Amino acid sequence: MRRAIFTKSMKKYLILLLSVLVVFSCKTANKFRTYEMAEQEFRQSLTFHDTLSVLVLGQNFMDALKTGGIEYELQNLSVLDGNTLYKISNESLKELNARFGGLTISDYALSGYNFSTAGVNDLSYRYTLNGKVGSGPALKIVFNPVKVDDVWYLTLKDGNMASTDITPREQIHPLSPAPEKIVLNTKK
Repeated sequence: MRRAIFTKSMKKYLILLLSVLVVFSCKTANKFRTYEMAEQEFRQSLTFHDTLSVLVLGQNFMDALKTGGIEYELQNLSVLDGNTLYKISNESLKELNARFGGLTISDYALSGYNFSTAGVNDLSYRYTLNGKVGSGPALKIVFNPVKVDDVWYLTLKDGNMASTDITPREQIHPLSPAPEKIVLNTKK
């Protein structure tokens, strides 16, 4: 008789334990966000002011390349590492000055822009060193505008960043985990 009571109480504990696990797993499942969900949420939060801010940042950089006064715009670039946005380092600034400092472009045109998440966006321009930008050969520069809180920062795309320019196979899978919130690097 004692064995039957022990079995009934064990069943009660087992059912209670399973119920708690089911409730916990349901709450955890609701917290999981995919990249696709984050992208959709971010895009829905954007306003005309966001688009305008990004386009002005890009145009200021390209105008500086056209007039030859790029130093100020280079100092305003940021670097995104993981989910942290940093001010550009002096070493990187020297490299970019060597790359863009002596460059004066003849003409440029907006090639396109695309918003995905706070840290993955595209802003691209075609430019020429001689003549007007047309359907002929041109160089291309791609920026990664990054939004932290309500402020946009301009970063340059590198070969390791997600972009609409890369092949579909290399794109971020929509069911990948959502990216972490972008934060500014602050010295303590």
